[in-house]
Amino acid sequence: MIRRLSRPQSTARVLLVPALLGIAAIVGLVAGLAGDDAWDVAAWLMLGALPFTFAIAWFRRDR
Repeated sequence: MIRRLSRPQSTARVLLVPALLGIAAIVGLVAGLAGDDAWDVAAWLMLGALPFTFAIAWFRRDR
């Protein structure tokens, strides 16, 4: 079932989440290459945000 919005969303609103995920991926990749210890943790968190977000979207798609 497709949920209809009462009004169309702006382009900026539609592209906000993909842009943030792309920035998180780039930051995570750079952090993984830049250093050790805390940088590795930051890289895991930033890159882990992508599959976590996809999993949330997958489970919420039927609502």
